[in-house]
Amino acid sequence: MKRASYLPFITLVFAGTAIASNVNTFPNDPYNSKGQFENVRHLAVDPAAAAKALKPVTPGTGDPSANLVLMNATASFVNLYVNGMRIGDIEPLDTATLGGLQPGAYEVVMVLPNGFRNAWTWSTDPTVPPQPIVPAPAIAPAPFTPPAPK
Repeated sequence: MKRASYLPFITLVFAGTAIASNVNTFPNDPYNSKGQFENVRHLAVDPAAAAKALKPVTPGTGDPSANLVLMNATASFVNLYVNGMRIGDIEPLDTATLGGLQPGAYEVVMVLPNGFRNAWTWSTDPTVPPQPIVPAPAIAPAPFTPPAPK
C-alpha cells in the first residue's frame, strides 16, 4: 500500500523530464536535412542556390541570414513551395527550417495529397504570425507529388 503513495511523485518527476526535454516537436533530422534546410524531405532544390534565389515578398530588417521556420500542422505530408519554388516535402506535424534567407516575408504554399492548398505570407521574424492568402495562388505543378519510400 505504501508504493501507491510514491506514484504521484514519480509521475510528476517523469512528466517534468518529458516536458523539459521535448521542447521541439522533433529535433533536426540528419536524414531530412541538407545544408541550412532542416527537416525538409526529398529536397527538390540545392539549399545554397535556393537560399540565394529566394527573395522576400516584403523585405524585412535584421540578420542578413535569417531563418524561415515553417510548421506543417496537418496529419499528412505536404509539398512545400516558397515564392512558387518547389522546395521539398514536410512530414506530418513537423517543423522545417529554411536557413540562410534574406529577412522578410515569403509566400508559402503547402499542397496536401488531396490537392488542397494552404497558403500564407510567412515572415522570418518569429514575432509576426503567418497571414493567410485567400484564395491560394496557383502552383505549377498543382498536383501533389507523393514522397518516395525510404
